[in-house]
Amino acid sequence: MRKVIKKIGKILLWFIGVLIFLFISFYFALRSSAFQTWAANRAGAYFSSQWETTVRIDGVDIEFWKKIVLEGVYVEDQHRDTLLYAEILKLDIGIFDRDSNSVFVNEVILKNATVKLKKYKGDSALNFQFIIDEFASDDTTSSADSTKWNIGIGGITLDNIRFAYKIESDTSKVKGINFSDLLASSVIGKISNIIFDEDTTYCQIENFALDEKSGFHLKELHTTASISPVLLKLDQLKIFSNSSEIIANVSFKYKRYDDFNHFVHSVKMKGQINSSNIEMA
Repeated sequence: MRKVIKKIGKILLWFIGVLIFLFISFYFALRSSAFQTWAANRAGAYFSSQWETTVRIDGVDIEFWKKIVLEGVYVEDQHRDTLLYAEILKLDIGIFDRDSNSVFVNEVILKNATVKLKKYKGDSALNFQFIIDEFASDDTTSSADSTKWNIGIGGITLDNIRFAYKIESDTSKVKGINFSDLLASSVIGKISNIIFDEDTTYCQIENFALDEKSGFHLKELHTTASISPVLLKLDQLKIFSNSSEIIANVSFKYKRYDDFNHFVHSVKMKGQINSSNIEMA
């Protein structure tokens, strides 16, 4: 009996050792440069085909299955200009369920990136609309490739972002910040507690800061925000700039998002301003 127990023990140890060896081998295979290059090329080719534009990914690093780091991510808009370039795009996957076509990302980290949003002359929407259309499509054809995924995000961290926003048809000259031609650099911040409830999105914004080309410097912004097709609310809003400190609850009513391009005449603003220092310059 003792010999039998020893043999069973040896077999179990050998089996466990083989499993550990296979696990370690598979892990290092995933971490190898050859696999990363192959995965990056496949991912870039897939999204290029889906979105009918150019998508490149220089490298993929998988950290213990659910943490994915994409390096050198480049996405063109459909006018062949840069929509996104990110040196680092890190995804912490919380849920990935093929059966329900659901993905929940605990956190997205965007580092050393350029984001360019632009509304070209003759276009009715901004240059990223084709991506929204891809995920929001109601196409119910039987093709497996047309299956749409439900995607949720818990939080977004921004680290050294360059952000451009331009309405090409608006050529007016504005003193100070031109909200139809924005260029912000050194953008940082954290967006957390993101909740999608029908047509309204809720989130917490913390430590948001940037430098705008007009010379405006936003040192810090904190708020609890909600946005819908007709209402933007910023509760417990705190804004710190070079010369102003504003603490308030503010809401903006509008009929469509495009009303912000005609802010004075089309958006109704309501605010409760608490103890604040406002520099009118």
